[in-house]
Amino acid sequence: MTTNNYQAWNIEPLSDFGRLGVRDQLTHLVDWAVLSPSAHNSQPWRFVVKPETHTIVVAVDGAGLTPAADPAGRQSAISIGCAVETLRAVGLAYGYDVTVELQNSTPRDATALAQLQFRARSPQAGPGEGYNPQVFQLVKSRCMNRSRFDARPIPETFLAFLKHAAGAEGVILDFLADPATRYAAAELQYMADRAVIAAPGFRKELAHHFLANDSPSGRGMPGFTFGLGDDVASRIHRDLGTDGLFNPDWAQGFAAAGRDGIRSAPLLVVASSAKDNTESWLHAGIFFQRCALEAQRQGLAIAVHAAAVESTGLNAMLRARLKRLARPTMVFRVGYATENRRHSPRLLASSVSAVLGEARER
Repeated sequence: MTTNNYQAWNIEPLSDFGRLGVRDQLTHLVDWAVLSPSAHNSQPWRFVVKPETHTIVVAVDGAGLTPAADPAGRQSAISIGCAVETLRAVGLAYGYDVTVELQNSTPRDATALAQLQFRARSPQAGPGEGYNPQVFQLVKSRCMNRSRFDARPIPETFLAFLKHAAGAEGVILDFLADPATRYAAAELQYMADRAVIAAPGFRKELAHHFLANDSPSGRGMPGFTFGLGDDVASRIHRDLGTDGLFNPDWAQGFAAAGRDGIRSAPLLVVASSAKDNTESWLHAGIFFQRCALEAQRQGLAIAVHAAAVESTGLNAMLRARLKRLARPTMVFRVGYATENRRHSPRLLASSVSAVLGEARER
């Protein structure tokens, strides 16, 4: 499928990047950042490019907020953290030194949550810390895969990477690998999904993000990302937006798919934060995107399960199961996917960014 809402995925690294002006270099980095993962593919970010100061500010785009699913803005901040990490990683690959400054403001429309400054390194300095020459291909090929995973164990190299990345961002990790604990977590996810799909406000909001397969929207999740054909995807999209009792078969299938996905995975990762605030959520997003790119490099798939995190009661149950005081911020499974899944659409960077001023020629 090649329509306007998938054009962003056609980006390629520029061999003449160093000959571009600062404005064009920074706007090119934003072209990569829009490929970052986000909750419900809501893309709740707006990028402000400031060539004069060699900076990119990442703010909240209110059109991408999902207040019924994410009343605190937690998932939106995590999504913005993912975009921050993409900007940092791609900037490093292009030879910049990158400084990241995070804010602790409550996520709301137009709130600036992060600022990144990009300074060119001298050729004698060599690549910066965290430089990854494969990052362009990894950002392009990374995809949320909601299929079942097979039972092959996770490589120790990836587990070590998770621990290192978590330590760098202040994230507390729990690895749920034994079947009994994973099955218990799967049941919590099942209950959370059944609860949210029963709420009319959540369903109607989800109708804007769960798309028919041929939807021209640049935001949201086409049914094929859930393994659904055209007819079923269109019917679910329609039924989500109608009043009255939601089709109980759809509701059960929606929840069972998440439960069965967790059951199939050899590893479920729970990432917790000691402080439940915006800065911690941003760090969780940076951690997640770093891990998602490494998973792609190692041939692993990742799928996020957010409902149990956002349900206060079920989050408390998960925390009790883990014997943690820290609040679970993200839950995702890792494994080898049994099916290939295509990308979701993306808004073009030009529609979610603005350029302020011009850089002086040096």
